Amino acid sequence: MSRLPIVLLLLFAPLTMAFAEVPLADFARHDSFDDASISPDGHYVALTIPLGNSRGVAIFDLRQGKLILKQTLGEDRLANGYLWASDERLVVSLAENFGELEAPFATGEMIAFNVDGSQQQYLFGFRGILPFNSTSTGARPGIARAVRAFGYPIRSLPKDPEHILISVKDFGDIAEKEKMTVFRMSVRNGMLDQALVAPISGTVRFVADDDGFVRYANGSDEQNRPHSYSRTPEQPAWSELPVAAGSNTRPMFLSNDNRRVFLRSDEGGRYDCLVEQQLADGARKVLACDGSSDLLDVVTSFDGNEPIAVRFQDGRQDVRLLDTDHPSREKLAVLLKAFPGQQVRISSKTRDGSKAIVLVDSDRNPGSFYLFDTQAIKAVQLVGRSSWLDPAVMPERRPIDFKARDGERIRGYLTLPRGVEAKRLPMVVNPHGGPFHVQDDWSFDTDAAALASRGYAVLQVNFRGSGGYGHAFVDAGKRRWATTMIDDIIDGTRWAIEQGYADPGRIGIYGASYGGYAALMSGIREPDLFRGVVSFAGVFDLPKFKADTDISERRSGRNYIDESIGDTVESLRAASPSSYIDRLKTPVFIVHGEEDERVPFNQAKELRKALKKADHPHEWLAVEAEGHGFYKPENRTLFLTRLIAFLDRTLAAAPAP
Repeated sequence: MSRLPIVLLLLFAPLTMAFAEVPLADFARHDSFDDASISPDGHYVALTIPLGNSRGVAIFDLRQGKLILKQTLGEDRLANGYLWASDERLVVSLAENFGELEAPFATGEMIAFNVDGSQQQYLFGFRGILPFNSTSTGARPGIARAVRAFGYPIRSLPKDPEHILISVKDFGDIAEKEKMTVFRMSVRNGMLDQALVAPISGTVRFVADDDGFVRYANGSDEQNRPHSYSRTPEQPAWSELPVAAGSNTRPMFLSNDNRRVFLRSDEGGRYDCLVEQQLADGARKVLACDGSSDLLDVVTSFDGNEPIAVRFQDGRQDVRLLDTDHPSREKLAVLLKAFPGQQVRISSKTRDGSKAIVLVDSDRNPGSFYLFDTQAIKAVQLVGRSSWLDPAVMPERRPIDFKARDGERIRGYLTLPRGVEAKRLPMVVNPHGGPFHVQDDWSFDTDAAALASRGYAVLQVNFRGSGGYGHAFVDAGKRRWATTMIDDIIDGTRWAIEQGYADPGRIGIYGASYGGYAALMSGIREPDLFRGVVSFAGVFDLPKFKADTDISERRSGRNYIDESIGDTVESLRAASPSSYIDRLKTPVFIVHGEEDERVPFNQAKELRKALKKADHPHEWLAVEAEGHGFYKPENRTLFLTRLIAFLDRTLAAAPAP
C-alpha cells in the first residue's frame, strides 16, 4: 500500500502516541472528518473539517497535491452533507446550533459554491438568499425565495450538471397531511421546476434514474406500515409495488441500463435479501441472502450501479462477492485482501470508475479514508477520522451470541480491556437506544472503548426489537419494553457471568434514551444483579413521556407509541420504572440535557424526586443547552469522567460474592 502523501499528513493527520491511559477527552472529541467525497472527474476531494465554532468544507486538489479551499458556512453552522452537482460545483446541506443549544439540527437548507469558493449561492431554505456569514433570518430580493420547508438532496444529474433533484417537506407538516414533493433545482440560483408529489404522506425516499425521472418511492403510512410505489415514463401515475402479504420490499437503486431495479426485500423469508427485478416484465431473482441476518448494504461497481458484492453482519463484517464477471469484482477482491480484519466500504467514486474513496475501519480503528486507483490497483491514505486514537491501543470488540430463556438466539458484542485476562472482570452492561431497528455492531464505539480503557468489560446486547435480524425479531420487542427486551439484557448478563468474563459482584448498567430506561428497569427487575445504574436521557414515566415527547407531535408518532410501547394509560404505567421505584437497591446516576425534546427533562426531575422521597442514593448531572445526548466535547468529557467515577465507587464497594 502507498504511504500517505507528506502534504496531506501535514494538513490533516497529526501523529498519535500510544499512551498507557488514553485521556477521556480523546474519546469525547468529534471526528475531524465525517465524510470524504471525490468529484465526478476525480480531480478534487471534498472533506468536512472543524473550522472554529462550526464545521466547514475543505477542497483538496489531487492534481496539485494541495488544499485549495477552506469554506466556512457561518457562525454556528455546519456542513450536514454534500453532493457533487458537477465536476467543480458542490451543493452543501446545512445544520445549525440554534440559540443556546449545543447540538446542531439539520435545517433543510442548501448552499452551493465552486471548488475555488467562487459563485457562492444560497439555494434553498427558510432564510431566502443570504450571504454565508449572515445571521439575519430575513430574505433579500432574488430569484430564490424563503421557503418554510426542509430540502433533501436526492441525487445529481450526470446529463444535466446545472441541476440536482431534491425532495421538499413543509415545516408545518405536523398533522402529516402534506406530502413530500420532488423538484429539479438549479445549482446556480435555486430555481425549482418539474414538481412531482409523493404517493404517500410522511417521510419518503425516492429513487430516480440518470435522466432525473423518479421511478420509485417508499415510506410508511400513519400506521407505520411500509409501502413502495413505482412509475415509468410510459405510465407516470404512481402504482403500489406488488409484494407478498406481510413482506417489506424497498427499491434501492437502478442498474446502469435502467432495465433493472435492485430491491431490499424479505419476501419469501425471514431476512432482508438483495433482489433483482426486471422492469420489462417484473420478474424477480434473489441475488444474495443470509440465513441469520439482514442485508446490510450492497457494493456496486466502480463505474456505475452493477452489484458486485454484498455485506452482512452477523458478528464481524462478512463481505460476499457476487457471481458476476464485471471487472470491478476482482478489483474489489484485491482491495479487501489489502485490509484483512477490517471493514472496507466505498464512500464515493468517479464518473468513469477510475478512482474511489474508500473508508476502512474496525472495532479498534475509528476509520481512515483512502484514495483507491482502480487502474493501478493502488490505495493511498488520505485522512483519519479520529487520528488521535491509536488503533494499536484500542480494545477488542468481540462478537458474542447466546440462547435467551425462551431459546431465541441473541447476539451482541463484548468489549474487553487490553492487557488483562478476560476473566472475572468488572463489567458494564450497555443497552442501546432506539430501541426498534437499532443495533450495536462491530464498528468502533467510543463509549465502550472509554470504559474498557479504564478496565471495564462492556456488554452490548441486541435484544428483541433490535434491527439487523429480520422484521419478526423487531416485532418480538413490541409492547415488551419492560419484559422480553429486559429479559434478553438480563440473560446476556448472566451468560457473561457463566462464561467467566464478568465478576458477578461488580456489574453495573448504563444506557441512554431507551437504554436509560432499560438500565432502570433492569435494576428494578434484578436488584441484586446490578450494583450501579446509570440512566442517561432515560424514560421514567411512560404516560408522561407520551404526553410530552416530540414524537407525539405527529399522528404517526402517537401511533408508533401505541403500537410499540402501549396503547392505554394502564399498559404504559405497568411498563414504567416509576411504578416500581421502591424495588431498586442500587445507587442511581441520573444524566440529562435540560433542552431534551425527545425524552423531556421532566423525566429526569421526576426520577430524582422519587429517589429523594425514598431516600435512595443517587447522583445528578444536568447540563443546560444540551438536548437528547451531549454534543459539546467538554460536556461529553465531563460525563465520561463522572460515569467512570460513579462506576468505580459503586462497583468497588460491592460485596464480594
